[in-house]
Amino acid sequence: MKGHIERTVTLSAGAILALALSLALSWGLDRLLPPDTWPTGALPLIFLMHGVTVIAAWLYRWASVLYIAPGLVIGGLLFGQGLPMLDPTSVWVVAATSLVVAPLGFAMMDWAGIGCSPSQRLDRKCWRVLVLAGLKAAFFGYLLRAGLAKLTAAEAVLDAAHAAQTMLSEMLGLMTLLVLLMLVFRWGRAVAG
Repeated sequence: MKGHIERTVTLSAGAILALALSLALSWGLDRLLPPDTWPTGALPLIFLMHGVTVIAAWLYRWASVLYIAPGLVIGGLLFGQGLPMLDPTSVWVVAATSLVVAPLGFAMMDWAGIGCSPSQRLDRKCWRVLVLAGLKAAFFGYLLRAGLAKLTAAEAVLDAAHAAQTMLSEMLGLMTLLVLLMLVFRWGRAVAG
């Protein structure tokens, strides 16, 4: 039980931090980039939350949904108004779909026989699996959110430009988080050795 509580606290705190950093980066980049560089209808340019959900899903598969959910609820309450393209209902739709699609991406990879578990050595194959599962999660997340939005009569268009912006934002978040973790692991090995 103690392990579940620790994972919930750690991953929920990571989710809240990722949302806060994504919004802070977004606001900072909006000031630096020329107007209309990144459309207001898209997620922040670097959406770190996707990285948190993908890495959590890699580590804990479907249990990651329960570990991250409290952080997404708190983060949605704290920062949901900071996402200009989303109404309050859409914040919860994005959060719910984000939780589900990452474990689904890994389940598909495992089913196809190209999965990678955390017990394996973190080699090039595992990095590729993380990125591919993250790409699948971003794609299916977009499709699911757009489909749910159409069902709720909100405006949603399944167009390639919006899908590309959403997937780029989420994949930049995943890649940024993976690079940061790689640097932390290297620093840890250098300090230990």
